[in-house]
Amino acid sequence: MIKDRSPRYKADQYLQLFTNDEAMRSSLLACSAGLSLDDEVASEAIEVVLPQSAQTQDILARIKRLGCVVRNWDGSWRISEDVRVGLADLLSRQFPADRLTEIRIRLASKAEHKATSLSPDGQITNYRVREARFQAAYQKLLMPGRIEEGAQLCAEIWRQASTDAREATCSAADYVSDEVQRQVKELPPELLFLRGMAARARGDRNGAREYFYLVWKQGRPGDIFAIAAHLFGNLSLDRERAERALRDSLQWYDDRSHQGQVWHSLGNLLSRQRARLERSRGSLPQEPPIAARPCGSRTGLAFAGQLAQSPESALERSRGGLPREPPTAARPCTPRAGLAFTGEPAQPPESALERSGGGLPQEPPIAARPCGPRAGLAFTGELAEPPEQSLAGN
Repeated sequence: MIKDRSPRYKADQYLQLFTNDEAMRSSLLACSAGLSLDDEVASEAIEVVLPQSAQTQDILARIKRLGCVVRNWDGSWRISEDVRVGLADLLSRQFPADRLTEIRIRLASKAEHKATSLSPDGQITNYRVREARFQAAYQKLLMPGRIEEGAQLCAEIWRQASTDAREATCSAADYVSDEVQRQVKELPPELLFLRGMAARARGDRNGAREYFYLVWKQGRPGDIFAIAAHLFGNLSLDRERAERALRDSLQWYDDRSHQGQVWHSLGNLLSRQRARLERSRGSLPQEPPIAARPCGSRTGLAFAGQLAQSPESALERSRGGLPREPPTAARPCTPRAGLAFTGEPAQPPESALERSGGGLPQEPPIAARPCGPRAGLAFTGELAEPPEQSLAGN
């Protein structure tokens, strides 16, 4: 038989331990309102459901002995998430709204006070400050009328974090978003943006595209909206929509680094789009195929300088119907590159023989100049000057 391992089932199992102890049951539900607790914070939550009770410390000690409680090295502790989520759901259903709001106000206030009281002395403190601020943001996200404030605080935490801390912030925001969405109709754009960044970090392109699109639709000037529009433009399958998103991104955020990245993305998009459009209209000629020939055992195929012959032309020449083209001269260009194209037609044997015997006038030599330490001499296309002209010029 497969056991039910859902958070709701596990929460019910713990609550059944206190069927006849309403104080313990209510206190455990109150503690589930916090992502992270210490004795002072947990006592604040318990006092809301058990006002002026002398049993607070005793109840707190009993809760900390439960198997679902995880203790941290710094004295803080928390209820394991596979149990806390189910308890928090029951908390929102069973407690009056005003009492639940009071719990969240107290927890948010304690978290904000903790964040401002820690002195900046390194990475550990930075982490604890960020954790406390996120705790405050989480409580505000679940308070009626303060969801926007909580979302903006999440975005501010992301802005001020390092690269690794930003990824952790996005993952945390993505995690609590499901709980927030059960209480509100639409998530605020800042939370959608962080969910998109979390999806992008784990390689979920479809999820990232969906979240960034929702942010872009609500777009207005600001870094969150501009970055979402840029990333959506890069992920969108609709090129026209992608171009609109990229142009919106340029207008919404004037940071120089951001502007450079978006212009780069827009240039890549337009270059692909324009070339495809022009070819479809016939404005650009289709390039003819280029013939290639082996140039050496280690260099693969080198450009032969000739257009590939159509099958009909090759067949006609083989039958004698078309005159054969003169062969192309080749000469060594580098010691490893084999033969390279020189741009001159090869001389027929009889022409070379006539010139050697004096029957034909000698052609002036072709000037050459060095083109690199390994490339030998390259054709310059200029006639060499006679020695007397060179001497006169000097």
